[in-house]
Amino acid sequence: MHTISKLAHRFAIPLVSIATAGVLAFMFFPKREVQIDVSKLRVTDAIVATSSMGELGRPLYLFESADCGFCRQIHPELLKLKNVELKTFVLPGHSPESQLAAHAAWCSSDRAKAWALVMTGHPTLTSAPDCDFAAVERNLSAARALGLTSTPSLVRADGRVLSGYHTAEDIEAWLQIE
Repeated sequence: MHTISKLAHRFAIPLVSIATAGVLAFMFFPKREVQIDVSKLRVTDAIVATSSMGELGRPLYLFESADCGFCRQIHPELLKLKNVELKTFVLPGHSPESQLAAHAAWCSSDRAKAWALVMTGHPTLTSAPDCDFAAVERNLSAARALGLTSTPSLVRADGRVLSGYHTAEDIEAWLQIE
């Protein structure tokens, strides 16, 4: 990947190239930063897990759905982070299969493991008939109310939002930015 493209991708800056008279020019447009009030998040509606590389640490809120390809791609990257407590707000997605996977993971006795199986393409698509999966629908309402328009959406403790696929290295750098 071209160095300028790497910088644009790393810091989520839209890159526009303009070719004029055989000259290629690059213009960077700062991306509007989204920040939300994390105190409005209902963490009881989240699946909580720690990263594989440490103990409980920095909170990282995550909005994702089963039918989101970037969500499945980012999942192994999130597991590489050190000292992060992932709080995943599962969204129902667009397809009936995604909705079933979200409900089944929420209704599992081990939600974190069940959601990890969904994200790795091995979901257990059965749920308890008496399970209340209203949290999944509340998560969707919350995401809309907060103005989150894409998945995955990562939210730091200070409310800053990073959307789309990013490597563990990029996420770690973003977590460190003051």
